[in-house]
Amino acid sequence: MKTTSKSVLAAIALLCSAAGLRAVNDGLWMGFKYSVAVKYLGIAEKGVDAPQPKTVQMPEYPIAPMRAAVSGDVLFSVLVAEDGSVREVKIEQSPGAEFAEAAKAAAVKWLFFPARERKDGRIVPAHLQCRFEFRAKES
Repeated sequence: MKTTSKSVLAAIALLCSAAGLRAVNDGLWMGFKYSVAVKYLGIAEKGVDAPQPKTVQMPEYPIAPMRAAVSGDVLFSVLVAEDGSVREVKIEQSPGAEFAEAAKAAAVKWLFFPARERKDGRIVPAHLQCRFEFRAKES
């Protein structure tokens, strides 16, 4: 059976989410089942076409919350620079510091095709709102 890399799955998840679909990356770690989904929630700037994902890193599920079967969502925004890199990650809501750290560590590794102004096609920085959904599952 052929496996797909996490970054490819994550990019598919983000693209599906941008189209209004929810995508999930399921996993199993030392007998603990979990899923992590990424959802694209929108762009802050008006008159700008959103950056498109090039490489998206999924977060690692924090070990202690996974073992305790704790689930939660991390709402955050990223500033995508003109070169497509993530310049800033701002955690807006998190069920705990471990989830926030995992989300931030993953999001800073993302790469995008940069945002463009609709009027003249000029490349501009853009803020994206996103959510990681961490779900612990019964084994």
